[in-house]
Amino acid sequence: MNRLVSFGIAASLLASAAVWAAPAKDAAEAQKAIDARSAHFKEMGKAMEPIGNMLRRKAPYDAAIVEKQSAQIVELAKLIPSKYETDTRKFPDIKTEALDGIWASKADFDAKADGLVKAATELNGKSKGGGSADTFTKDAAAVGKACSACHDNYRIKKS
Repeated sequence: MNRLVSFGIAASLLASAAVWAAPAKDAAEAQKAIDARSAHFKEMGKAMEPIGNMLRRKAPYDAAIVEKQSAQIVELAKLIPSKYETDTRKFPDIKTEALDGIWASKADFDAKADGLVKAATELNGKSKGGGSADTFTKDAAAVGKACSACHDNYRIKKS
């Protein structure tokens, strides 16, 4: 029984370590983390742009492009939680769009990132083999909604 209890305690500690972020040691480490997050989301924006253009009817539906771009979004979305492993809240003078709630509600934040992975995976799967323009709008909008779920709660609102 002691082994089972010890195993349970070890598993709990491991799980909680995955949920909590380590605070940045200094301003340089905080800035490096913020810069990495910013670059990551710029890359995600570039991946989403062709899909957004198709949604807004600025470009014709092209399943091959949707497949390629949504696959990239899946991979980028999987990395979102790791981009917030360094808690930068102690450095309010460093410009960031990240709200404190990311670290205060890390499990919810990570769940929202997982929602983006699932939505982009769904879009990617349906675009394979030519895809369907009929389902594209609904599935691509679900990706946008998953992005917004984080933006609404965890990013400074842009004016």
